[in-house]
Amino acid sequence: MPATHALCRPCWWQSHRCLLDRYRAIRSTLPTRAWPPTPIPTTSGCCRWYASQIPAWKHSRSPYQVFGLPTTASIDEIKARYRELCLRWHPDVAAAQCSAGTSPASTSINNATTATDYETVRIKERFIEITDAYAILSNPALRIKYQRAVKQPGHHMPFAATDRHPSQAFHSAMYQPGDEFIYNSPAWQMMNIRAERRAKMAAQAGAGGVPDPESSPHQRAFHITLGLCLLIGIGHFTQSLLYAANIQDQRHFNAWMSYTTARQNAQEAGTPEQCIENFLARKRQGDIKRTKLSDNGY
Repeated sequence: MPATHALCRPCWWQSHRCLLDRYRAIRSTLPTRAWPPTPIPTTSGCCRWYASQIPAWKHSRSPYQVFGLPTTASIDEIKARYRELCLRWHPDVAAAQCSAGTSPASTSINNATTATDYETVRIKERFIEITDAYAILSNPALRIKYQRAVKQPGHHMPFAATDRHPSQAFHSAMYQPGDEFIYNSPAWQMMNIRAERRAKMAAQAGAGGVPDPESSPHQRAFHITLGLCLLIGIGHFTQSLLYAANIQDQRHFNAWMSYTTARQNAQEAGTPEQCIENFLARKRQGDIKRTKLSDNGY
């Protein structure tokens, strides 16, 4: 694909919508390694390239055509046919047949070395196609979903297999010279960072390597503990605020009661002369009580 120029925003969304519906229908009924490349119509060249691939998917063979069976075939017939095709197209068996000159993959290439390489690739593609077809037909849910999608009016269900990861298939199919400005942009690099990290972790774990510390169990436990500590701290802080508010309200209440009591006492006291008389009366009562206590020997 030649060098291209970025689309404006309206054209980008129009080109994206015209491809996204067909892509979702394709991807929803195929096994993981049979997913077609993801459509990223960021340039007009990419749109034209992806649109050119749709007829190839539309006219590719269905799982029933790969097995040579009708749509009403039973699971036993599918298993028997799968075993027969595996015995015929398995790469190890086909390699021995290639060395003996009786390969099941026919070719019209004259050069012997080139013909052998071509047959090897053809056998691998054929075996992958058989495996993907069996993955659909052997699963009742996927088989029903596939048949329903095929029966939709105006919809063509493709069947294209690849032995690569979907992201690898997408990058290898969509990346061409002249598009470096797209793939080096920060927005592009952040699109599939989680998927790439999970794929990297799975590869390292499968190879016996050390996984990424950012996604290790210890790191996840640390993040969970940190979140719990933050929640507990926020709870204590909120409780302290409520306690301080209650104390402040109690102080206001006590001050109001003191003011009310003082005001009531002032109203009962009356004039200064009455206050003096009340004081002298209380003093006389106190003197009488002390005299009685002294007479009783206290």
